[in-house]
Amino acid sequence: LGPPPYAYRLVPAPATDTATDTATHTAVGDPGAGGVGRRVLRPDPRTAHVVDRIFSWRIGQRLGYTAIAHRLNTDPHRYPPPHRPHGVPAPGWSARMVHRILDNPRYTGRQVTHPHGTGPWSVSAPAHPPLISDVEFWQAQQLSTRPLPWPSGDPTHTPNRIDYRTNPEPHTRIASWSSH
Repeated sequence: LGPPPYAYRLVPAPATDTATDTATHTAVGDPGAGGVGRRVLRPDPRTAHVVDRIFSWRIGQRLGYTAIAHRLNTDPHRYPPPHRPHGVPAPGWSARMVHRILDNPRYTGRQVTHPHGTGPWSVSAPAHPPLISDVEFWQAQQLSTRPLPWPSGDPTHTPNRIDYRTNPEPHTRIASWSSH
């Protein structure tokens, strides 16, 4: 999974009882199959509300990244900034931090991969608790200078997987659906 995005934390995954497909209290077995060592994303109760607030300000008030960062910095106890690598807190919010949150589809509850920063994005079916809805993510993207549009304009249609590819036209992206 890599480091968790802001407002999530990695916690040990519960083992799954294969007979009933329910979580048990002990994790056993292969790390890749839900056993010991497997971790999952869960909302951080101290910071999850911040992501919701960022999307609300962007969508509802159409605030820019810098304006949102400024609002967050007015109350750092209520809106703690993200941590830098190695757990060191950032001195405050920046427009870039806000932009990264607004551009991250993982907040919809989907697992996202983007190998080596190039090539297609792969977005899974829901994999962890969402902090925002698909519709909120889509609405925020429509306000971006480089939106990641929802295929066919219907954010209520949730596929198993989405591949985001850079469009030949600058500052736009296209998405194609697949069933993998």
